[in-house]
Amino acid sequence: MTRFQVAAGIVGALTVAFILGYLWFRTSTMRWDSPDIAFCRDLYAVAHTQADSMRVDATIRANQGNAQAYALNCGALRSAYPTLFTHDGAR
Repeated sequence: MTRFQVAAGIVGALTVAFILGYLWFRTSTMRWDSPDIAFCRDLYAVAHTQADSMRVDATIRANQGNAQAYALNCGALRSAYPTLFTHDGAR
């Protein structure tokens, strides 16, 4: 193999890796849910009783525009990302 073939292979592999990384970043659900997760974590932080937590479970962040029809409530987000809602989860 010539140096040109090796270089072309490396550039091709890097291009494919970049495209796959970009697509993963654009479609990552946690990236799109992060404002809702932050909103819900703040509500859970001030909930002191089980009744407060149940009220927060049913809460949906308001003013989401067209996404309001498909918005997840805080209980669904807590089920989808359990490590983010524990006391020792990364904030």
